[in-house]
Amino acid sequence: MPRSSKIDESRVAEACEAANALKKPNISCIARNFGVPYQTLYRRVREGRTSISGRKPTNMALKDEQEQVLVGWVLFTESVNMPITPAILQDAANAIFCVYRFMKRHKNPKPISQKPKDEKRISAEDAGALEQW
Repeated sequence: MPRSSKIDESRVAEACEAANALKKPNISCIARNFGVPYQTLYRRVREGRTSISGRKPTNMALKDEQEQVLVGWVLFTESVNMPITPAILQDAANAIFCVYRFMKRHKNPKPISQKPKDEKRISAEDAGALEQW
């Protein structure tokens, strides 16, 4: 979870707009006029940084696609009235994470080709033949 800032983001945004409107802005003067820290305004104007709360968290174990898969699974289990505990959710997340790590390690896993069924097996699975049996 990103750290919270005690800086008023609306004032920083206004100060950034005022600085960007000028050809050669005096950042220290603008920072004093808007009541924002000089370093914050400098980083936003000169370096193009965003606020901490606006950045993507770096401590996420799952990527966006993996998280979407996990959310889809949670929604599916809710639709079939299966309660999810935190332990089940953690196991599912770890399983998804392990699968993606495996796929990353083995870039081109060989596909498994299935052999066609024998005619005898196909005829043995006939529903009419099973009813007579």
